[in-house]
Amino acid sequence: VLSGYLLAVMAMRAEEKGGFKFGQFYLRRIRRIYPALLLTVGGTLLALYLWFPDLLRGLQQEGLSVLLGYQNWRQIAVNASYFSRISNASPFTHIWSLAVEMQYYLVWPLLYLIYFAGKRKDRELDSIAVLFGLAAISILEMIILYQPGDDPSRVYYGTDTRVHALLIGSALGFLDLPRRRPLLESDGWTLFGICMPLLLAVVALASDRSAVSYYALLPLSSLLFAGTIALCSDSRLPFGRWLDWGPLSWLGQRSYEIYLVMFPVLSLVQRWKPVEDPTLLALIEIALMLLLAVIIHLLAVPAAWAPRPGWKARSRFTRPAFWITMAVVCLAGYVTIQ
Repeated sequence: VLSGYLLAVMAMRAEEKGGFKFGQFYLRRIRRIYPALLLTVGGTLLALYLWFPDLLRGLQQEGLSVLLGYQNWRQIAVNASYFSRISNASPFTHIWSLAVEMQYYLVWPLLYLIYFAGKRKDRELDSIAVLFGLAAISILEMIILYQPGDDPSRVYYGTDTRVHALLIGSALGFLDLPRRRPLLESDGWTLFGICMPLLLAVVALASDRSAVSYYALLPLSSLLFAGTIALCSDSRLPFGRWLDWGPLSWLGQRSYEIYLVMFPVLSLVQRWKPVEDPTLLALIEIALMLLLAVIIHLLAVPAAWAPRPGWKARSRFTRPAFWITMAVVCLAGYVTIQ
C-alpha cells in the first residue's frame, strides 16, 4: 500500500515540476532496487558456498527469477509453499513481494496515463475509480481462487491476487485527501482510534491457512493501512510527526535493506543454530539483520554510486561501492555455476 501511494505522490510531484518522464522513473527504480539486491543475493550465495554448499544446487534459476522480477511466479510454478518451515525454505522466498512490485512498475506508466488523461478532462475522480475497480477485481480473484484446505501459496504469491494493495495505495496517493478534504484534528483522532485497533486486530487474527484471511482480512488490512497513511500524510495532524522520531526515521531509511536480509539471515541462522536458547537466537538474528542492513545501505544508496562533485558521470564506475558490489556479484556467480 505504501509503495503504491509513494508512486502516485512522486508522479504528481514530477508533473508539477515539468512532467513525469518514464525513463527517469525506471532509472530511479533501478538505482534504488538493484545495488542492494545484488549485494544481498551475492552475499547470500557466498555464505551458502562457505557453510551450506549443498543448498546451492538449483539456485541458479531462482537467482535469475529474483533479479529479473518474476520470483513469485517461479515459486508458484515449482509448487513452493510460502508456509513451510524457514529452515526448509529458500533464503529468497520473501522476494516474492519485491517481484510483485517490480511487475507493477511495468504497468505503472499505463496507470499514470489513465489518471492524468482523466485529470486533463476534469474527470480525475473517474480515473481514480478505475484504480479502485481494478483493486476490487484483484480482491475478487483472491476470493475465487482460494480453496479452503489447500495450500494457499498460489493466492498468497500471485501478482493478480495481491496487486490490490498497490492499486489502493496509488488511488489514495492520487486522491490526495489532505488537499481535497482536510480533517479537523478531532476527526483525525476519531479515525485514528478506529483504524489502529482494527489494524492491530487484523494482524492478531490473520492466519496463513484461515479462510477469513483471504476472504476478508488481507483486503481489509490494505484499506485500513491506506486510512492510516492518509492520516499520517496530513500535516495538520500529529501522526506523521510521530514517525519523524529519530530511531523510526533511521529504521525507515534502511527498511528496504532490512527487508532484503531478513529471510536470508533467518534461513541461515536457523540452519546454523549457534545457540539453543530461542531468545538469544532471536537477538543474534536481529543483530545480524541490522548489521548487514547498515553495511548494504552504505554501499547501495544512490549517493554511494554518484560521481564526486566535479567528476564526470562515468567516474561512478570508479567508486568503491561499485567495485565491492561487482566483486560480490562475480564471486557469487562463480560459486553458483560450480
